[in-house]
Order: sequence, then C-alpha cells, then structure tokens
Amino acid sequence: MISQDFPKSSGGLRRRKRAWVIPPLSVSENNRGPYPLLLAKIRSDADKVKRIHYSITGPGADQPPVGLFTIARISGHLYVTQELDREKQDKYMLQGHAVAEGGAGHSEDPMDIVVIVLR
Repeated sequence: MISQDFPKSSGGLRRRKRAWVIPPLSVSENNRGPYPLLLAKIRSDADKVKRIHYSITGPGADQPPVGLFTIARISGHLYVTQELDREKQDKYMLQGHAVAEGGAGHSEDPMDIVVIVLR
C-alpha cells in the first residue's frame, strides 16, 4: 500500500456561508388572502449569540405605498398586508435590516428583498 502525504491547507481562501440572502419572492396578484399573508422569514446568523431586531425599508414598507409590507420585529416574518396589483407595480425592491438589541449596531449589511407580482 502506498502512503501519500497531502499538503496542509495554507489558510488562504476559505468558503463562507452566505446566510443573509434570500431568493426573489413571488406573490400572485389579487390573492384573496387572508391578510396579513406570510411571505418569508428572514434570519441573521447573529441571532445565535444575541437578540436581533428586524426591519424593512423601501417602496411598500416605509415609502409609498406605505404599509404594504411589514415585518415582525423579533421573528423576522415578512408579510404582505393586502392584494397586490401587477398593473400598478410588478416588482418591489425592499431592504431588510438586522440590528442587535440595544442598538449595538447592524449585525448584518442590509439585505435586498425582491417581491415579484405574478399574474
């Protein structure tokens, strides 16, 4: 049997898990609900070591049409609050934010959340 010695890792490039990314979300236009309708749950890996508060910004959240999308501050559950109309807008670009409890700064960079309105 031949014994091989494999070189040790140089510690250079390492694969990193991309935990703070979600694929685009799809919602059927004129969905009858019930509302609020759960779209997704966003979660920061930092919630394993500290309590995280979630928020969203952008058109449909804190910009017109305000309140179309909401997020549960503690759980990270993202909701749509009413029917969407593809003719008015076919895509919403939101930003998800994760902040450590007590305002100790952002735990993650803002995350893009894309909501696509389907026919």
